[in-house]
Amino acid sequence: MMNTHTARAATILGLLLLGLMPRPAAATGFSAADIDAIAADTLAARGSGLATIPVDPRLRFDECGATLRVDDVRGGLRISCPGSWQVNVRLTSAGAAVRPAAPQGTYLVAVRPILRGAVIRPQDIRPKEGALRPAYVLERDVVIGAAATRTIQPDMPISTAMIKPALRVHRRDPVEIVSNGRGFQVSMAGTARQSGSTGARIEVVNASSHKKISGFVTDSGKIKINR
Repeated sequence: MMNTHTARAATILGLLLLGLMPRPAAATGFSAADIDAIAADTLAARGSGLATIPVDPRLRFDECGATLRVDDVRGGLRISCPGSWQVNVRLTSAGAAVRPAAPQGTYLVAVRPILRGAVIRPQDIRPKEGALRPAYVLERDVVIGAAATRTIQPDMPISTAMIKPALRVHRRDPVEIVSNGRGFQVSMAGTARQSGSTGARIEVVNASSHKKISGFVTDSGKIKINR
């Protein structure tokens, strides 16, 4: 059973730290570093004066569709995903190894579930005060308009591994191809042969000449031949 301190810490931390440390955007689940951080933040929330002994860095755990549990066990903490996996983290006196206090500041969290592949809107996120982690995204402009690389649960901090530039143009989309000269602009219809986000260089086909052209995707979804 979870005691009062653990329940409070689990409430604070439940589903909080997915993507806590930098890692490739394709990575999923929890790393050993994530588990260590969850345990350390639980101790910090209690003010226990104890420190964690790092778990085996080779360990990885699947994503959790439920709220993570943090329970007391003899000599440490048990972090678990109900019905899936669990891992014990051993504790020691803080004098042996004290984790540096994380800087405090404002970061961004999800207001509602953001599904994988969804483009993030202003109403999907809100600021939150607390301990900052290296991978947290702090700027709204970076998050708004980006696509989620994984499902982001409510109140979960948004990290760099959770977002990527959203596609502005998709393969086979009809597009407007533009070319600028001195004092004039030429515009023609075409079809995208590739998908791309803003700034990406993609190949398109001129609808009239059927010639293949390379251009850059603009914010408005047009294909600009010359920058």
